[in-house]
Amino acid sequence: MGKRRSLFASFSRERLNKPAEKFALRRSADRDGIPFSMYRKPIGLPMRYDRARALLDAVFGGKFARAETQFFAQFRKVEGHDYTPLGFFSLIIQQSVQMCLHEKNNGFAQSDTNALAFFFAARYNADMQYQPNKLRSVLCVKEIYTIHYFKYARGFAAKGESHDFWEMVYIDGGAAEIVAGERRFVLKQGEAVFHKPNEFHNILTHDKFANSVIVSFAGTGRGLDALEERIFTLTDAEKELLNGLVLEGSENFSDRLDDMYLQKMNKKPDAPFGGEQIIKNTLELLLISLIRGTESAAPNVMMDVPQNNALCAKIVQILQENVYGTVTLDEIAAKVFFSKTYVKQVFARQMHESVMQYYTRLKMEEAKRLLSENKLSVTQIAYLLRFNSIHYFSRAFKKYENLSPTEYVRSTKLDKLI
Repeated sequence: MGKRRSLFASFSRERLNKPAEKFALRRSADRDGIPFSMYRKPIGLPMRYDRARALLDAVFGGKFARAETQFFAQFRKVEGHDYTPLGFFSLIIQQSVQMCLHEKNNGFAQSDTNALAFFFAARYNADMQYQPNKLRSVLCVKEIYTIHYFKYARGFAAKGESHDFWEMVYIDGGAAEIVAGERRFVLKQGEAVFHKPNEFHNILTHDKFANSVIVSFAGTGRGLDALEERIFTLTDAEKELLNGLVLEGSENFSDRLDDMYLQKMNKKPDAPFGGEQIIKNTLELLLISLIRGTESAAPNVMMDVPQNNALCAKIVQILQENVYGTVTLDEIAAKVFFSKTYVKQVFARQMHESVMQYYTRLKMEEAKRLLSENKLSVTQIAYLLRFNSIHYFSRAFKKYENLSPTEYVRSTKLDKLI
């Protein structure tokens, strides 16, 4: 073995140019199923392969190739297909050889384990043909223009605009009237809409308050068409993505999120590594999630505001006139001369909520206005809006606003200080 070690140690690329030696090494490589290029490396690797072959012959009695063939045949019979588990087979054989040699107590050492590992890595990796899967992108966000978070007061009205990129509007609190081309509709808390490139759009709050997230971007992909003329109700996971997008924007850009006149965001000099890619990937994940939802759910197409529907307009008028009073669905149906069932169906189809839900929302918006003025107590406001008790009013308000009346008053005071 000493002579063989010195022989392999003396190999060099120059000596391999000799035809006889080169032929002998190629025969060894073919016998072991190992790439000839690996044998040519002058770093003692052939010695490891030779030692591995000797170990295998000691265990299998010189019939390693036969054992290998039998294993594959048995595996195909059990599994029922022609897949060749080379890596799995390599592991099984290595463990079997080590166990046998340990049992024979013939001086099996760590160097022998290394020799076997090199042998199987070269033999089976040479045979394995990995096939790549090319990853396709169904849509791509190429540019980001703005990331905003706005708090709109009552009576807010933008001047309206149009531009050659997409804009997403998400209502994080309250409700707002949206203008999208020729359409006008109410967007409520938890809902989002997309303005396609070159579509005139605007947002108004009238007598309501609203918080919104605005994200404008340029992108390509056939899936973007599914965003047009729809109202999306975001899931909790989608809200988390949008929240992460806003936070990442504030980490990477120095501009205020509520700067309404911002036309170009300025990147922070100390922006965290990979921030822009996170913004791009997060927005793409959100868009894909929303588009997937359109494939499994019934379309939620935008509807006109009730002014374009005489019945809904009349119902809204009755509800508004009774904000400080009470009115039942039966009384409304009698006043509009339609059945209660028909009134419920038409109103829900146009407004995306029931008559009583809309009525409660009107009362809650009026409660918010009164609370922000800080002239009346919570008990007085509950009485004015005809709630049966202060406790019922507080529960209804917290369900609508995610804040108790007292917490809401504190938040408005804080906003004024800021």
